[in-house]
Parts: sequence; structure tokens; C-alpha cells
Amino acid sequence: MRYANRIMRLSVYLLFCAPLLLHGNTSAAESAQEALEKALKQKPQEFTGVSFYPSCAALRADLKASFDEMWLQDKAWISAAIGIDNPIWGAGKGEEGAQPTAEAAEDAGVEGATNVQEKGVDEADRFRVGDNQIFALSSDEHVQILDRASFRSMGSLYLPGLTQTQLLTAAGRLIVLGQVNTKPGQDLTIVRVYSTSPKDFPVLLAEQRYLGSFFTSRLLGDQLLLMVRDAIPDLRVPVPVREFQEESWFPNAEKRRRLYEMRDQLYRRILPPIRDGMIQGVACERYIRRPVRDWDLQLSKTYLINIRDEKALVSGQLPEALGMIGSADELYVTTRNLYVLKQQVQWFTPVWWGKGDIVDTIPATAQDERLRIQQVSLENGFLQPRSAGQVSGRIKDRWSIRELKEGRYLAIATTTGFLGGWGGEPALNHLFIVAPDGKRQLVKRASIENFAPKEDIRSVRYIGDYAYIVTFEKTDPLFAFDLRDPEHPRLLSELKIPGFSTYMHPLGDGRLIGVGFDTVDQGDFALFQGIKISLFGIADPTEINELQAPLVYGVRGSSSEVATDPKAFFFDSQSGLVGIPVIALRSVGEWGTERDFSGAIMLKLDGPSMVEEARFTHVEWVAEVCRKELDDWRWWQDTRPSLDINRVYRLGDQIITLSRWGLKAYRTGQWSEPTVALSFPHQEASCHTSIY
Repeated sequence: MRYANRIMRLSVYLLFCAPLLLHGNTSAAESAQEALEKALKQKPQEFTGVSFYPSCAALRADLKASFDEMWLQDKAWISAAIGIDNPIWGAGKGEEGAQPTAEAAEDAGVEGATNVQEKGVDEADRFRVGDNQIFALSSDEHVQILDRASFRSMGSLYLPGLTQTQLLTAAGRLIVLGQVNTKPGQDLTIVRVYSTSPKDFPVLLAEQRYLGSFFTSRLLGDQLLLMVRDAIPDLRVPVPVREFQEESWFPNAEKRRRLYEMRDQLYRRILPPIRDGMIQGVACERYIRRPVRDWDLQLSKTYLINIRDEKALVSGQLPEALGMIGSADELYVTTRNLYVLKQQVQWFTPVWWGKGDIVDTIPATAQDERLRIQQVSLENGFLQPRSAGQVSGRIKDRWSIRELKEGRYLAIATTTGFLGGWGGEPALNHLFIVAPDGKRQLVKRASIENFAPKEDIRSVRYIGDYAYIVTFEKTDPLFAFDLRDPEHPRLLSELKIPGFSTYMHPLGDGRLIGVGFDTVDQGDFALFQGIKISLFGIADPTEINELQAPLVYGVRGSSSEVATDPKAFFFDSQSGLVGIPVIALRSVGEWGTERDFSGAIMLKLDGPSMVEEARFTHVEWVAEVCRKELDDWRWWQDTRPSLDINRVYRLGDQIITLSRWGLKAYRTGQWSEPTVALSFPHQEASCHTSIY
């Protein structure tokens, strides 16, 4: 058919990008364009405070409004595509998309402990040290099990089909989390609870399944907090011809033929009936009213599961559940509350067209410079919405947020704008203090705004009543803020040095370590280089300083898992040892690199100084195909785990190193030879699965 190829491209483009009709083409249907122009002047409705939907009818009506708005955009695009006589698309730029407006030392020195953000809130990992066993994922589907006392292998758990696998341990418990794909577009989150005891292989107590993809989890005592991502189900029906009978091009037989050709490939999404009073396994009345009525029709579902209640686990009894419309971008959890954070709003999006073809770099999501926060209480084993609010900007990660004064305040560090002023908005940074107002809203109580212009936040650490924030453009300003009086925060001092830290950790005695990247000045910008480990003095926050020259490992392209995953950081306060996985590259020729060292660096603290104590490696166990990848250059934001050592722990008087390939143990201070070297059986697979 004459238009077959073009129609297929339009169909795929419509389904996945849903762009706007542009003003530059006068032959497009005016009525559809006028309707769209009217819609562009509107803004997605926002709601203050926090409440549940009172019924399935109320929830469905709210969702239907978004489906109708999405169809308005889709219809305009179809009409424009059919009404065009000359297949050279418009060359103008659409009006700006409307943005929403509102209506009314942490010490990791505990034996075998995982480095976590909040005390009392455990986090899942690929490696866990339990009370009787050590567990290590050698792949998505295989958990290696070792006796904790002897390091003897006890075999492995086989988890067929499981991906995104993570582990948690508690007294007498192993919890395996992950997901399986049951059919295209449908994942199930899997929770398996095992009983563990000395010398015995774990025994499966129960397996539970939840609709959706595994997002994240926390363990608070006996309560497993599980968050699952899902989507609003929809039906796709053929585009009805009657929708276009009033368009100016409809009397033209050739253009009607185009419509009929496209009709077999283009569909309108509609909301199906809600059955059994539930959407994707959560009751309608347990969905929190979304803060903004945009087009984000993902679901964020949170469950509280008692890992000690064997009767409920085995019977499949539904746990405490809470649903939210929209995708959760981050989750911050304390022993009192969880905070669900949304950073993007999906709405009508302006498009730039190129002559003769469709530009393939059209943003699918409108940039919305606001962070929306839902606060949910965890008290007494129930999920109860408490308050909601928003602040300007976006966060670097969940470490940008911290409860203050036993949860009465919340500190949030954000960035607005972009490096280099992309889009005309230069980067600015802010520290907000918000608090519940008693009317179910989180409101701003104080702020320090617009610091470090033209830079963005690279790491944040809250220590007691102080906040330490690293920003970067060409140098690494480390800022210290006094939050002792949350209603009146103060900027105390600033230290400018080359490079930047992406993770910081308090070491006690007024010391703060930073792990990140060295940089080299290039005039208007700086290039990141090797892994940089800095030791800062924060005993006097009004005069923070660098205690010694930083340690730098490798050249540009080197990496450390700590830079993107704080669980890889090891610090033992008893011995003063710091362990950091590193892949250090060296230059080869003008542009090439190769591995200089891979494994983990052990550092020793001695007062205001830090020296290298030892180096460990598992490189001899790394599969040959993966060993070649150790030579590869990595971007500083690369989140792939190391292909060598991933974790370091202290168990008694021994230090153990773990990777997907095996375990080595060393007597503290006797680093020349391991007391145990146990390689895991590994399956032929790619070097990087969903967890590697």
C-alpha cells in the first residue's frame, strides 16, 4: 500500500510518544487542533493534603479523566497525519507544555552488618550475613549458602526464572525477593520466606506472589515493607471513524482511505470496569488520592508482611496494603514513616519536528521542577497516610532526605535547573525544611535556597543535627549546614577542592570520608578521572577542612561500586578499617585503558590520617569473558556492580570478601594469605544479568 510504511511508523510513534500537533501546518484539521490548543492552556489538577478515594466509582472517574485527555492528544495527531497533503512535517516549535499549578556515624562496624541509611531499617542486598549462614547471589537464580562459623559450602538454592533478586536476613529467617515474568507485560513479585537454623539447610516456609514488578523493600523488625510497581489495566479498542466525521478533511475519499488503513493499527485506550472492588489486588478504598491528575498511570503498591506470622504466610492471607496512582521514583523509610517521592509529571508535551522526517528525540515526560512527597505512618503495623506536600527541584537520591527531631521535621536537598543552563535555567541548589501542619499537609517551615549556582548536587549526608552537601561543576564544594534549629537552618562553611564525592560516611572523631572521582580542569568544564577517596575534618562544622591529600586510584574510566551503591561501603569502628571495592584502570596508548587492579582496597584510619593497609582480589575466579570487561572504561554514573569483589564484612577476628565468584577470609592484620578461599560453582551466563 502507498502509505503502509508511513502509517506503520505513525502507529508506533503514536503508541509510544503521543506527540502534539504543531501549528506550522495549515492543512491539518482545524477542529482537532483548536481542541488541542484549548487543552494546552489547561493544567493538570492538583490536590493538597492526603486522603483515600471514597469508592471505586470515585477512583474510576478520576482515572477516566486522564484517559480522555490522552485521547485528545492522540486524536489530534491522527487527524493531523491524515489531513496533511504534503508528507513534509511542520517545521515550527510547539508552545511550551503547561505545567501544573495547585488548587486549594552511622557506624557500619557491627559484625556482618549491611551499610544502611537509617538505623533500625534494614535493606535488601545481593549478599547477606545471617545469624547462622552467609548468603551470596552468584546469579539471579542461584543463592550460595555457607556455614557462618566454618565458611563451608552448604549448597545452593535454585530459583528458576527469578530476576532482580535480593536477600534479607533476620533471626532464623532468610527472605528472597525478586520477580518472574508470566507473560508479555506482566510481572509477578515473589516473596519467599525460609526458616534457618545452625548447620541446617534453609527450609521454605511460604511463597507469596503480588501483581507487578519488584521495586524495593525494607525490613523493620518482623515487618517486611514491600513496594511493587504495576500499571492501570486498560483495554485498547479500534479508533472509531465517527470521531473524525466533523474534521475538514473527512469528505476527501483519499484521506478517509488513510484513516481506514490506520484504523487496523491504531487504538484508543479505555479504562475497563473495576471488578471485585479492587485494582490490581488492592481495594479501591486503599488507594491514596493522587496529588496531581496527570498521565502517569503506573501503580505503586506497598505491603506490610509479618515474616513471623507463619499461619498468614502459608494461608496466603492478604497483608496490610496501600496503593498510589503514579510511579514512585524514590522511597525513604524510617522506623516511624515512609515517604514516597514522585519527581516527574506526564502531561501534554511540546515537540520539535524536522523536515522530511520525525525527530526521534522527543521527550515523553514534561520537565516538572517539583518533588511531590507522600508521608505514610508505619505505626502499629498499619499503613496510614499522614500528610503530603511538595518542594521545588529534584533529588539526587534518597540520601538527600532525612527526618529531624524524631520525625517532626523533614530535610530535603534538591537541585533545580541544569548544568550549563540547558533550557535557559541554570542549576541552583536548595535545602528545604518541611513539617506536617496538622491539616494533612507538609508545608515549608524554612529553607536555604539558590546556593552553589551553576552546579548540581552529587551527594548528601546528614550527621546528627548537621547536613553535608557536595555540589559540582568544576570543583567540589563541600557545604556544612546547621539544622539544630530546623526553623532557622544556617549555612556554616564551604570547602572547595578538585573532584567530587558521590558517597560520604561519618567515621567518628570529627572525620568524614568521601568516595567519588578526581577531576581535571578543562577551562569551562572539568573531566572526571580516577576514584578519589577524601578524608575531611568536620569536628568544627564552621571550618571544615581536608585532613590529608586524597587517595586516587586509576585513571578516567575507573570505578567503585560504592560510588553508586552505599551498601558496598565497609567501615569497622573497632579496628578503624575501611573497605572499598575498586576497579582501577591505567592508560594504554593515546585512548586505550586496561585493568591495573580490581578487587577491594583496605584502608586504615590513624587519627587524622588514612593509609592503604591491604588489597584483595577475586580476579583469578572471574570468568574469562567477564575478565575482559574489567578492562573496560565506565561512566561515573554507571550503576553496574563490580565484576570483582562486591562486599567486605568483619566476622569476629576475620575480614571476609565476597563476590559472585566466591569468598575469601583473612585474619585481621594478616593479609598475605587468606585463611579460607572458596570459589562458588557458577553457571555459564552473561556478565551482567539483572543484578550483575
